[in-house]
Amino acid sequence: MKNIHWLSLTKALRLASLAALAAMGGNHMSVAQAQPEARAMWVVRYDLTSPEAVRHVIATAKKYHFNTLIVQVRGRGDAYYLDGLEPRAESLAGQPETFDPLQMCIDLGHAEGMQVHAWLNTFYLWGGAQKPKSPMHVVNAHPEWVAADRDGKVYFTSGENREGAYMDPANPEARKFIHDVFVDVATRYNVDGIHFDYVRYPNKEVGFNDGDLERFKALIDPKITPEQKSALAAMPQRDAYTLMFPAQWAQFRRDCVTDVVRSVYRSVKKVKPNVAVSAALIPWGTLTKFEDSDAYNSTFQDWFGWMREGILDIAVPMTYHTDPGQWASWIGPAVKQRGRTHIWGGIGDWLLDKQGVETMIKMGRTLGAQGVSLFAYNSFVKDTKWEPESEKGDYLIAGVWKDAVSVPDWRKEPPAPPVASANVPKPSDIPQDRW
Repeated sequence: MKNIHWLSLTKALRLASLAALAAMGGNHMSVAQAQPEARAMWVVRYDLTSPEAVRHVIATAKKYHFNTLIVQVRGRGDAYYLDGLEPRAESLAGQPETFDPLQMCIDLGHAEGMQVHAWLNTFYLWGGAQKPKSPMHVVNAHPEWVAADRDGKVYFTSGENREGAYMDPANPEARKFIHDVFVDVATRYNVDGIHFDYVRYPNKEVGFNDGDLERFKALIDPKITPEQKSALAAMPQRDAYTLMFPAQWAQFRRDCVTDVVRSVYRSVKKVKPNVAVSAALIPWGTLTKFEDSDAYNSTFQDWFGWMREGILDIAVPMTYHTDPGQWASWIGPAVKQRGRTHIWGGIGDWLLDKQGVETMIKMGRTLGAQGVSLFAYNSFVKDTKWEPESEKGDYLIAGVWKDAVSVPDWRKEPPAPPVASANVPKPSDIPQDRW
């Protein structure tokens, strides 16, 4: 994390949590609800690398009344399942070839009455100095699908303003491949949902491949004047069209990302209409107007538009904020703009104490969300021994999660948003990191 002063943050967080709890009804022992709500947990791929690990995940989820597991089965262009279109994950090398983390999660999770959603990182492709070992990995098999920066360079490691290598959202062949990976998992596995993550550009400075610039030029040329063409011809930059038409370039990129979501949604519904399509979504900073947000303008992820269009069944904003008001600044408007989409508020478990997690759960209920999703399993449990133990979990099942509940049916339109409540805190000036 950057730019966070932990001592002052911890003090401020406790004060904010206590204030929000007092405003929303006081004692945590009195607020358990038996009505359906999503109690989801993201499970990162590194916690699914052995049968023992999978069993521990299921035992933990059962003990602490989770009803949905979002299990990561595509991390960096690899597969934590069998016979897919991408290579088997390198971290599974020590396991028998028959070990199938996704299928085991489905079998054990369903036996305990839980939903299991397959979580696939979408455009994020690789993040290491050493390239993937498998020749069938996209990095090796289709290097032309990897997104380049303004200078035409491709980076595989993280650094300033970059997370690693991304697939190029503006490349139609790359988009078609991603579509096929998602639909393959949805078709062959008895999952309850398919979950997008990293369904976006990393930032404004990535995605300037020659083909992208040519496609954008072909889109713009029929619409410009002779004077504009002359001005473009005089510009030496390879990305001249993007510089002269920045608003159109931004929309072109949004359209490319949206095309993946739309195509996967439509195809999944054709083969398995009862499989939910959901996404982990960008909610950086405090929301004032979505069209002014980083999600819309920097990563080109128009997820409010996806809800309006009806191509998301469940939206899961990654509201990893410590400030309850900042959390509410995203979840409240999302609930109001959702259409038929269900909203599960993301909670950054590793950032919060047990009262802070409780505050967000209660606030989600107040705002009209259909539940929450905690990130992540590996920060929720104790990692000192193979037992399902969690101080936060013990606290939750003694209070707000005292009763086990079912997941709301996403096929039904969610209830109307509640009337705005004066009890919802406003964003404070606690310093926030961007996630």
